[in-house]
Amino acid sequence: MFKKKIEKILLKIAYEAVCYAEMLIGSGKGQEKKQKAIEYVLDRLPLPLKVLKPLLSNWLDDLIDLIIEKAVKMLHSVQESQKKKLEGE
Repeated sequence: MFKKKIEKILLKIAYEAVCYAEMLIGSGKGQEKKQKAIEYVLDRLPLPLKVLKPLLSNWLDDLIDLIIEKAVKMLHSVQESQKKKLEGE
């Protein structure tokens, strides 16, 4: 349960992060955008996770990476949906 709650919180932050990176950097440059998104997430971690980060470093880093990938897929899905609406499909 604790893990699911953390994932839900991180997914919300990660989606904001990938949207921010996309606006900041634009299309292409995936690694640069991913790094910006990771920095964004780490800067906005809830206080309890910031306190636990040194203890959970590897697990949290892996989780953030997976969550950002999931958020990127969500963003691409939204972009594709908007594109179809604009094209009248």
